[in-house]
Amino acid sequence: MSHLRMTTSQVTNLVMSLMISFSFVFLLLDSANADSSRAARRKLRKAMIEQQQNQDFSLKKALSRISVKALQDSIEDLNAAEETCDEKRQTPNSARYVTTYDSAGRPCKLYDLSFPTLQTLFAKKAVSTIPVEQFSSEDYWNWYQGNFDEVIAKYNSNKKEITPEDLDQFWGEGVNFNQLPQSARGGEFTLADIIPSQNFQWDSETTQLFNQIGSVNRDPLLKSLMNDPNELMENTKLKWDPLKKAYDVFISFDFLPLKGPISLVDYNNQYALGMQSLIRYVLETSIVNLAQFIPAKTPRRIVQVVFSDIFTALDHLYNYQITRLKETLKANKSNKLPTKNSPQLIEKSLNLVYASGTDVFSQILVTYIQTRELDLSDIESIGEQARFTEQKVFRGNKGRIHNSLVKDMGCDTEIIMDHYAVCRKNGGRQVVYSLLSETSLGFYNMGATQIYDYSFPAKRALFRGLSYLLSAAIRIWSPLGYVISFSIGDVFKNYAFAGIQDEAIFLQRIENGSIDPRFENPFESKVLNWVQGQNMNPLIPRSASTTESIIQKNQYLLDQITNKGAQGE
Repeated sequence: MSHLRMTTSQVTNLVMSLMISFSFVFLLLDSANADSSRAARRKLRKAMIEQQQNQDFSLKKALSRISVKALQDSIEDLNAAEETCDEKRQTPNSARYVTTYDSAGRPCKLYDLSFPTLQTLFAKKAVSTIPVEQFSSEDYWNWYQGNFDEVIAKYNSNKKEITPEDLDQFWGEGVNFNQLPQSARGGEFTLADIIPSQNFQWDSETTQLFNQIGSVNRDPLLKSLMNDPNELMENTKLKWDPLKKAYDVFISFDFLPLKGPISLVDYNNQYALGMQSLIRYVLETSIVNLAQFIPAKTPRRIVQVVFSDIFTALDHLYNYQITRLKETLKANKSNKLPTKNSPQLIEKSLNLVYASGTDVFSQILVTYIQTRELDLSDIESIGEQARFTEQKVFRGNKGRIHNSLVKDMGCDTEIIMDHYAVCRKNGGRQVVYSLLSETSLGFYNMGATQIYDYSFPAKRALFRGLSYLLSAAIRIWSPLGYVISFSIGDVFKNYAFAGIQDEAIFLQRIENGSIDPRFENPFESKVLNWVQGQNMNPLIPRSASTTESIIQKNQYLLDQITNKGAQGE
């Protein structure tokens, strides 16, 4: 993997250039915002240059350097190694999970009945929001420094209505509304309505790779898009929301798997879940690259923002569901949650789930492509190592973050479920913190991840929503290129998604009965409702009733699978 590594000087130079570009973007943005503060620009530039000159680069991104031919060969090898399992019976493991077996009693798959799919979602939701108004560099600087109240107050006090002239300025040149009614800009339309006719086509290598992927991914995910990329424009609908002063974006493509239930462990095809994460990355990269051929800047950026965020939401959905499964398997292993599955199968399941993580699987695949020396049957030991590494990180974080809460913030702490702390001051509960992680905004460490604020329950939802709008705005409006604009926008988008995995563990431990009954339970139903509802991912259910409905529908679909298998005996 030597050619995939970057030297220290290369990393330093890249980060330095991104930091300088960061301040330059805001300088250009403020040329259209006379009310912005020059002092804020200077502070922002100084902060970005002085920040740590080190950054982790996701190994998933390194996959883009690997030749398509090498990836195709590897997929063919994986196909050849694939085994089938005739599912004939099932064993439940809590309300969410079911393990299927063949007639000989060998395990086939572990299903997550709470995983949402097309057949279990009741209504289409907006997958993205495109703000029309720009933010000033002072807004970004305040948000970056954690001065959230100032940005929120300014955002809420802005009563200016968006005029047709404002919408004209937003869309800019090259956008044709002539075929639509005059009111269309403030109504509903698709990207195909406003973009000059294009004959988009995948290149031959991408088409061949899609065909290879199709043989691995049995579910017809994005099948129509693979066949005809022009459907991108026809199925991306924008709907103006005057209260938000933004366009809500709806996609009629079903980016969730078309048919449930979804298995998160496949005991016979151990690479399956990790391969799906690679499939999503290939699709995201292909769509974003295709958007470069859209001549008008605003529609081009909208396609890039929308589909980048959809695949981000998909990755977080898988990680969220996998995290909850991990907690259930850990509870099984420690005998805190009863199960009919054997201890050996629980151990195997845990290792396979950990090995399916995006970064872990990317490491596996990169090594496999380059050396052909990796035995995929060794995935279990790799997953076991990933488990132990996570446990070590969690132990280290727990002590360090707890000390910060006590010494730096003056909290009297009440430790709940090992890795969560209720901060008490003056005898009253103030905030629930996670001891698993800290929240960062770029290079700025904001301390322990907040789960719930007793005095301001809507805080996390509000902060996440506004941080996402900041992210979308700079990616749409920035006068610089895609790479720099999106690198900066991702800083604010990452904050919008921060803490979601901590909340997944929190909710699942409560569901598994991990709160010691000897202690008072500080998490009454309204707290749990807020924690579940503040998840801004549009693909994740935000209520217990919706989750229960999904479980019931997926159970029905799974019964059809195992009944069919049993009838074939």
